[in-house]
Amino acid sequence: MTLSAKQHKQFQRIAQQVKCPTCNAQSVYESDTQESLHIRQEILRAIHLGYDDQQILIDVDKDRHTHEVLDQDLAPVVNVLVVVVLITTSVMRYRTLRFRSCREN
Repeated sequence: MTLSAKQHKQFQRIAQQVKCPTCNAQSVYESDTQESLHIRQEILRAIHLGYDDQQILIDVDKDRHTHEVLDQDLAPVVNVLVVVVLITTSVMRYRTLRFRSCREN
């Protein structure tokens, strides 16, 4: 995507205001993390769609919040799945050992 001089200044201004979600010490403009790259791409997309600074900052904030909520919501589900897999594996192993011992007797 090619930017006009005005759009490039808008991109710099916005990207320098948004903190990197990984390191928080740098802006997404300075950071090379995957998350910052993704946010920069979203900013560029919004600039090309004609959004103003405030609209873009609100969208970036909503997107970050959505990812945080999804990450928090998925953690308990993953934990439950891990426990289910461990229990199922243990039960199957017990049944296999019991079946073998019965066959030997």
